[in-house]
Amino acid sequence: MRKYSAVGALALLLFASQAEALHDHVKPGTAHRAGRSYANFLAGYLEYRAGNLDSALEWYQKALRSSADNPDILFEIANIHVKKGRLADARASLEKALSEDPGHTRSRYLLAGILAAAGDRAAALAEYERVLKE
Repeated sequence: MRKYSAVGALALLLFASQAEALHDHVKPGTAHRAGRSYANFLAGYLEYRAGNLDSALEWYQKALRSSADNPDILFEIANIHVKKGRLADARASLEKALSEDPGHTRSRYLLAGILAAAGDRAAALAEYERVLKE
């Protein structure tokens, strides 16, 4: 628990300093939500690195609630689904990430791998070519 508190405190400091520097463009409560999202994201990352995929998924989903449809968080969720063998769930997360940011290369690359694993060679090659082009 101390690990998460330290990560959360660091995340809040980082986001608070960014919000202060950009105070003309920040709406009330935005920095707090961004800090919470980042703290949850980091907690998920730590759990993922420790091999605790279920816990990591929970933290990433909490981060997503504070930062709706963030492609980086959606990518991490998809990555966990792939590791757990849930390719349909992974594909759905990746497609959502790509609808938010069509240039999110890591999502496109992982989607290409899922398509290849599903036997959709033409679609996989098209995705890989787009990754290389971008």
